[in-house]
Parts: sequence; structure tokens; C-alpha cells
Amino acid sequence: MKRILKIMSVLAAVALMFILPVKAAYNDYVIDTQNLTYSSEQDELNMLAAEASEQHDAGIYIRVYYDYTGFDTIEEYAEYVYESEDLGYGPNKDGIMLILTMADRSFDIYAKYGGKCEEAFSDYAREQIAGTIVNDYLSDGEFYDGFKAFIDLCDSYLGYQEQGTPISPSFDPYREEQERQEQEAAENASRAAKTGATLGIPPLTALLTVLGLRSRNKTEHIATEASGYIKGTKLHRQTDRFLYRNQTVTHVQRDRDSGGGGSFHSSSSGSGGHTSGHF
Repeated sequence: MKRILKIMSVLAAVALMFILPVKAAYNDYVIDTQNLTYSSEQDELNMLAAEASEQHDAGIYIRVYYDYTGFDTIEEYAEYVYESEDLGYGPNKDGIMLILTMADRSFDIYAKYGGKCEEAFSDYAREQIAGTIVNDYLSDGEFYDGFKAFIDLCDSYLGYQEQGTPISPSFDPYREEQERQEQEAAENASRAAKTGATLGIPPLTALLTVLGLRSRNKTEHIATEASGYIKGTKLHRQTDRFLYRNQTVTHVQRDRDSGGGGSFHSSSSGSGGHTSGHF
């Protein structure tokens, strides 16, 4: 009797495996077929993505493949990968995915419609994420740091969405912090310039210039007229001719597009929103 009960319990457990959805394992969140990261780094990224995904009930995925042969665009390929690998949480397959193809260095950030990711990752939000991870990391070959930044930002953006304040042009604490830091840096530079003027840096520069002139004319005293350096010649006409002039150059800083300087394209399909480009 006990043996029969044991067999029945095993069969029941096996049946539950087919009935209940199986949550993704750690190595399902980050797949790097091009070895842009070390295996130990991939393990860490998978763990971070899994923890964030479980916390928000929305998948955070990274995929790195060679190319998207057979598809017209990387956006089409991203949707195929997402669906064929059965990614996402819940009935709406809620999630967001960063996909890279290294043959042409393309990327796409794909946010699935129908769940919280649709609100958390609007066009503006995806472009802000792209501006950070592409321009600050991927373009410089810092893939591990870029992937980690993607997971961290997605985790944070989902948190803001759950609080009822998704990232948008009217609410972006990241942009506000960046503007604050830029203003602080400008103020520090201005204070440093004023401090330098007060401490006498210009007079010091003038003194060094005079000493330099003296070292180049050791056999002559510095004359007040140019004719003083011409011996045995009487000038009937003297004209001041300036050999040097001061020119001020103002560098104009161009605005950064899409949150970080890159040129990104946002679009949407029936299943989700895309922000794509090259790195």
C-alpha cells in the first residue's frame, strides 16, 4: 500500500510539472552567444536579472547573437526571439529585452505591450535607457557594465511605475540629477577661475613672460622701441606692426539626442515598442 501511495505521489508531481508554468532559470535571462562577457560575469548578470524579474513579475532579458539573417529588421528579429523563446511573465508575457547583433552592431530594446512594461517603458523611457547603455558603455566595448546598467535601470523604472510615477518627460529624476551635476560643475569651474584671478595668477603669468624675454635677450637690455635693436641704422619712418593677435574661441556644445547623444529610432508594433539603432 505504501509503495502504491509513493508511486501515485511521484506521478502527481510529474503531472504538476506539465500543468503549472515553470519559471525561467537564471541562465534564461542573459544569453551571450558571442562571448562579450566572461562566464562568471554572465552568471552574475543572470542572477541580477532573475532577482529583478521575480521582484516585479516582469522579465528583464538580454540576448547577444551574431546577426538577424532571414529578417528585414532587428525589430522583427527581436519579436521573433521573444516569442520563440517564450519569454515574459504572466498571460501578457510581460517583459523587456535588450538584443544585440554583432555582425552589424545593431541593438533593439523591445518592451512587450499588455502589461506593466508598456507603461514603464514608453518611447521616452526606452530612449533614455538607450542613451545611457549605448553611449556610455556599449560604444566603448564595456559590455558587462552596459548589461548591468540595463538591468539596474529596468529594475528602477519598473519600481517607479509600480509607485504610480513612470519615467516620462514630465518626471525624470535621472535627468534632473544630471542637470544638477552639470550646474554644480559649472559653478565650481567659475569659482575656481575667480579664485585664480584673486590669487594673482595673471600677474604670475606676466612675470614669467618677462623673464622669458630676458633669457632670450641676455646681451641686450629690453628696449622700449623696436629701433633700439637695430645698430648703425637710422630709421626715417617708423610704423608699429603687430605680429600677434589674441583670438577667443567659443566651443558650442551640441545637444545630446535621445538622452545620451546617440541616434535612435523608436517604433511600435502590435505586440510591443522598440527603440533601436547601432552602437
